[in-house]
Amino acid sequence: MVLLPADGAARIESWGASWGFIDIRRDSAEDLLVISGISQKEALRLPTQSAWQSDHFLRQADQTPRVGPWYEVDATLHEVHRQAMLRGGLSVSPDLLRQAVQNGWRFPPVDAQMPVLTWSPVQGGVALWSMWWISRDAATPGALEVVTDASPLTDLADAWPVDDLGAASVVIVGLGSIGSVVAETLASYAVGHLTLVDPDRLLRHNLVRHRLGRRDIGRLKVNAMADLLQDRYPDVQIARHPINIIYDADLMRPLFAHADLVIGATDGVASRRVINHLARRAQVPAVLACVLEDGALGEVVRVRPGTGCLLCFRAKLEADGSMDPEPDLDQDYSLGSPHLPMTAVAGDLATVGTLAGKVAVATLLERRGRWAQRLPGDVALIGLQPVPDLPAPFDLERAGEVRWSHIGPSSIDCPTCAAA
Repeated sequence: MVLLPADGAARIESWGASWGFIDIRRDSAEDLLVISGISQKEALRLPTQSAWQSDHFLRQADQTPRVGPWYEVDATLHEVHRQAMLRGGLSVSPDLLRQAVQNGWRFPPVDAQMPVLTWSPVQGGVALWSMWWISRDAATPGALEVVTDASPLTDLADAWPVDDLGAASVVIVGLGSIGSVVAETLASYAVGHLTLVDPDRLLRHNLVRHRLGRRDIGRLKVNAMADLLQDRYPDVQIARHPINIIYDADLMRPLFAHADLVIGATDGVASRRVINHLARRAQVPAVLACVLEDGALGEVVRVRPGTGCLLCFRAKLEADGSMDPEPDLDQDYSLGSPHLPMTAVAGDLATVGTLAGKVAVATLLERRGRWAQRLPGDVALIGLQPVPDLPAPFDLERAGEVRWSHIGPSSIDCPTCAAA
């Protein structure tokens, strides 16, 4: 497999020359090459400089200069390459390449294969590229990928509303086991502006459930997650705030006021109620995600302007003879104790985080008139390790079961809704 950085391809296309040389970096175990330098005929070699190369694992590999040539060729050679690849890498006569090359033909070594990069300009400005391995007796087609620095999300543009979501701004409060999944999910959906809020650092016991790994132990979660996201989605704009939602509520108000949506993925009753309160006052939709009953259930609650809030929903449940499950959230499921074992596992938490991300994205798109994204309700309960003897609506009996309901109207005596 050969990787050609897009800036090197563009430089070859612009030169107007018909041949030159390539430099490579190689990993034999992976059977992978990166074209790390190019020249125009016999001129000075120039390095390829695409941004992705600075992070690629071959960046430290030794460079082999002038290992083979590149040629401008007749465009029909690329169809020969395609057909040969379809036949399992069928070799052809080297004379086919020699006849297609315009100038600068170099004979391969007597006892080794030589990599040869070929290209052709075509009508409309789109170039064709292919790779060959040539010996004195045969020309064998090889795999080639022209790698650009463009965000992978641009490939979704024909099938997904990338532009709509690229303009959206979401605040994520809490970057623990669920919040880290939420952040990845939103970035993968092409949400363009993320504000990450969490005062905590990644600790060793977090690793069993978190998206971050050992190399980030001790780092602030907001910084480590921002680096992780921007490595894969470089176009996402990320703001980092290592602050506490409760103690720094005055700093949170302007963040909420300028957001299109807020997601709360924190542990604890107090932090969730502050997120609920500030989002309602800012008239911004909020999505609150957590696990309940020691990890037996997942819950995603959506609070929107014009509906009831989290407090209204909990009050309604109690009035209907159900229960308020939130006090257990103040017991840290991530550490466990003799009385509260670590029952919330990574896959279950990821399920909740992924659904919360989908609820957020569906809410953003529905507000932009994409009605096919309308959700069946505002509250989703997910069976993770179900406890059937719980009161309704928490009485899920099957793992994987999802139960939707509506949050209901605002309560006139709600301390959050009544004054909003």
